[in-house]
Amino acid sequence: MRYALPIILFLALATLIVTAPRIGPWRARRQAHALARDLVQTEGFTASPDIEHEIAAEHAPPFHYGTAHNFEDDLIGTVHDMPVSTGSYTCHYNGETHRYGVALVSLDHDVERVEVRDGPAFATAWVIDAPPQHRIRTGTPAFDERFETYTPDRTDDRMVLAPDAPALLTGVAEPFSMRAEGRRLLLWRSPGWSSPEALEEDVTTAVAVLA
Repeated sequence: MRYALPIILFLALATLIVTAPRIGPWRARRQAHALARDLVQTEGFTASPDIEHEIAAEHAPPFHYGTAHNFEDDLIGTVHDMPVSTGSYTCHYNGETHRYGVALVSLDHDVERVEVRDGPAFATAWVIDAPPQHRIRTGTPAFDERFETYTPDRTDDRMVLAPDAPALLTGVAEPFSMRAEGRRLLLWRSPGWSSPEALEEDVTTAVAVLA
């Protein structure tokens, strides 16, 4: 009996070591499935299994690294009459699964190219991210310290975002990154959105900050 307790403790520790790294990805996947279910049941979204080709149309964050790229819970619907395609995107890197919630909004008018990142994109010694040219400062310290704003088509610092963009983007419950050009507006967030309400708030905010 004196050997039983150490053996049990050792097995418990070994189990914890093996399973702990999987808890986070498992929770993120469960949350993504729950979001998709709620979008279908309460917001009228429908399955759209081919949207990944439309969403991941460029080799830019968050699609710029990893292997085994995959989309799950691909849906299409509307947010305040705006067409939105959304899903959960995953890739594998260094033995881990990285998950992002992504949403593509189809705008009804053209906008200037702009990218706002909630912190730097994923990068390591082997993953090189080349940010767009021409990073600008909004003059709002709390915003500029957290977010990176790029306007690649500009040579001056005139804002292409709405004047209240810093306040709006820092005021959402679940901050996100975004990239807009023409009539295409892409949002992404790691590991995703917690609810349809959070996704709706971010989509509405992203559209509102585009000047």
